[in-house]
Amino acid sequence: MQSARNLRGVETAENQQEEKTFFHPKADEEARRLFKRKNSFYKMMRLPMIYIDKSGFSEDIPRYASAGMRCFGNHDSISKRRTNVIGALTRDRLLTVAIFYGSINAEFF
Repeated sequence: MQSARNLRGVETAENQQEEKTFFHPKADEEARRLFKRKNSFYKMMRLPMIYIDKSGFSEDIPRYASAGMRCFGNHDSISKRRTNVIGALTRDRLLTVAIFYGSINAEFF
């Protein structure tokens, strides 16, 4: 019997199916109900829902490798050069994008 790795990297028998779940283990149903209630209120009042997200990367980490290959390199853990991008989205429109050089903490965001 051959074994294969599933998405989590756990070896499973090829003919054995792993049960899928569509719920995140840390999902909070009460927070979801509150979000849906607020979202309904905003729609009723014709107010747009705006989604904001941040993404960042370290500038000193090598990021180039052939397609399908792992990228190897040295990483300086002391270096703090980072580039962060914050974007805002509403309905089907990108409202704004801001680029910041340096670290962004929760208070700043």
